Amino acid sequence: MNLALSLLASVVILQGDDSPETLSFMRDKAEVIVVATVGDLIMSMGSAPIEDAFYALPYYFDARVTATLKGIPLITPTIPIYARRIEKNSQPLSINAGDKVVLFLKKPSANEPGRWQVVDAWVGIMPYSAGLEAALSGKLDFTTQ
Repeated sequence: MNLALSLLASVVILQGDDSPETLSFMRDKAEVIVVATVGDLIMSMGSAPIEDAFYALPYYFDARVTATLKGIPLITPTIPIYARRIEKNSQPLSINAGDKVVLFLKKPSANEPGRWQVVDAWVGIMPYSAGLEAALSGKLDFTTQ
């Protein structure tokens, strides 16, 4: 019953005017989309930033993949991730170890061999929801209103 209510609520929320286009854009931008659990985070700071400014903060973590929503399923269940998130330096990260997330990924680059990268500093990592997973899996029909 709770899952049904969650899905129904997600459908209502996702049917905003631009939601199908936004999801389609992110789905097209990513080579691989997975559901995963975040491992231990390692921050990588360059110079000492201004305390109350927003930065595209780089950090690294291992992601334990539980489902592949787009692309070829990954060979190993745990993959290394390089991510940038727009965060305020004086506040804790909005993503924490143990969080279940949806990752929009591109293949490793020459700069970070073997390490998958999120495609976007704003929405490359999204908190998991059953509605988001259903939408990205093509299980929600946005063409009828």
